[in-house]
Amino acid sequence: MNFLCENLNQAETLLKKIDKNGIPRSEPFAGRTYRHAPIQVVGPSKLYYQRLLSNFRDINLLFEKGLDISNDLQTNIFEALGDLNGISSAELLNSENDNSSENNSSVVILFTPKDQGKYLFTSDAGPESLDKIIKNYDVKDIHWLCVPHHGSRKSLTTKIIQYLNPKIAFISADGSKNFPHKCVIAELRKIGCKPYSTHHSGNLLYRHEMPSRSGYTYF
Repeated sequence: MNFLCENLNQAETLLKKIDKNGIPRSEPFAGRTYRHAPIQVVGPSKLYYQRLLSNFRDINLLFEKGLDISNDLQTNIFEALGDLNGISSAELLNSENDNSSENNSSVVILFTPKDQGKYLFTSDAGPESLDKIIKNYDVKDIHWLCVPHHGSRKSLTTKIIQYLNPKIAFISADGSKNFPHKCVIAELRKIGCKPYSTHHSGNLLYRHEMPSRSGYTYF
């Protein structure tokens, strides 16, 4: 709870600094594009986010604590209100999904540099969020995937992996029993994808026509 309050206060401080410096800001909902870069926000939609927000844990307690956040922020909130043990990797991966509103509200970005394939940044998005993106955007047969939620088995399904069909998958994880989970790695490898995790390869850097940096593993 204290962590959530602290993060909202930090967000409010950041917004005030942005406004003070006259920097235009916009909400990163699905469909948002940027003139100077081949980047598109593909999830979540505003309607989906508003539905998720009402299910956030401790959302009402924030205001019972008298959290000092702007009226605009309050209005927006109230408007929306390991080891496989002999089990197949596909069966385990599909057995339980991450349905948390907090994770499914994560911003998902599609990067499409010219003639270099599609790169999908998923943050902590879960299967429900990714299914909506698959239905509305061209994310089939991507080149590069940032595996959601540190490679948790609850954040992907075999159907999603097979549809995205990434050639390369990056995972930010500490190498614990569940992050990344063995069934995620196994299912990625089944489709011919090359998965890399920071716990094994250290700092990862995928570059194209850019100078090298010391201390990174390159692909």
